[in-house]
Amino acid sequence: MGNKQAEIHYCEHNSCMAREKICGSVALTIFAERLKGLRNERGVNIRQLADGLGVGQATISYWETCMRTPTIEMLYRVAKFFNISADYLIGLDN
Repeated sequence: MGNKQAEIHYCEHNSCMAREKICGSVALTIFAERLKGLRNERGVNIRQLADGLGVGQATISYWETCMRTPTIEMLYRVAKFFNISADYLIGLDN
């Protein structure tokens, strides 16, 4: 978290710096923003995603607001659900 260069490099949204302080990590901030962005871009609501992943709707909301961190298994499932790489979800790939 002390690496300001990484924070600036990965910032894609106006709220990124504020969210990074809430989330506590750059990767978690990026995950939260990309997950919500993917849902909106693809017209998937929280219930549909939760059902597709086998989790509760609250879990999706917690991920999108950085209140919880997804497990590696859930990161994998989200990537498969949207047919994207896990690297993209955590900001290692654009």
